[in-house]
Amino acid sequence: MKLFSVSISLKSQANYFFQKIIHKQFFSSSFTRKLKSENGLESKSLYRRISPLGDPNVSIVPVLDQWIREGNTVNKPQLQQIINELRFYKRFIHALEVSQWMTDKQYCHMNSSDVAIRMNLMFSVYGLEQVENYFDTIPAKLKVYAHVALLNCYVRAKSVDKAEAIMQKARDMGYVTRPVWYNMMMKLYYKLEKWKKLDDLMNEMEEKGIPLDRYTLAIRLSAYAAASDPAGMDKIVSIMQSDSHIVLDWNMYAIVGQGYLRVGFVDKASGNAA
Repeated sequence: MKLFSVSISLKSQANYFFQKIIHKQFFSSSFTRKLKSENGLESKSLYRRISPLGDPNVSIVPVLDQWIREGNTVNKPQLQQIINELRFYKRFIHALEVSQWMTDKQYCHMNSSDVAIRMNLMFSVYGLEQVENYFDTIPAKLKVYAHVALLNCYVRAKSVDKAEAIMQKARDMGYVTRPVWYNMMMKLYYKLEKWKKLDDLMNEMEEKGIPLDRYTLAIRLSAYAAASDPAGMDKIVSIMQSDSHIVLDWNMYAIVGQGYLRVGFVDKASGNAA
């Protein structure tokens, strides 16, 4: 595996991976910025009305209502695309308004991904208490994704006790079968520099036969570098090299390169890892 020296900080590269964990592993089926559908032009026209209203204190609900009064139609995929576009630009209040309007005014049934996205929007707008209140109202059939979304909110809030409690509850219910659960807990422990907890989670994944993915490895690699542990870094690099299922890209190489630079291994940062 070819490594190279880069000027971007290890923390910046690690954070890039952390931010992608939810989108790639959890919301990937619904997250897209492209406003395309069978009625894509109509969807774009509605978004063009919403887009200029950048003030979060100005509700966009009247614009949505006016759109319908004019005889226009809009379907759920179009509204989901608009929500994702607003999220991309961090217009969380307006994205939440569209989410709520979609179900309250258009009577669209929510699926698991819709629920998870709404929970994360509610956290951004209102905070944990509102998310927890909403979680209690979610139908049982949508609870799997709702649990992982709630875990994500606890991680964002750095609420260790609540995150560990919901993780254990999910284990007991048989939900914890994918790397995303562990990656989020590892993200939390990384932020708090609880390195031993990271090893415990990776050991649990191995015991349960849950594969490590590149996000798992990126977090652990960054933690080893932060702890100035070159032997640990070598172990993770070896796993990365030997597992053909791990897809590596420039960002992963940058984390490896910066990690070795941090512990003074210039040759490994700029050459071939042993």
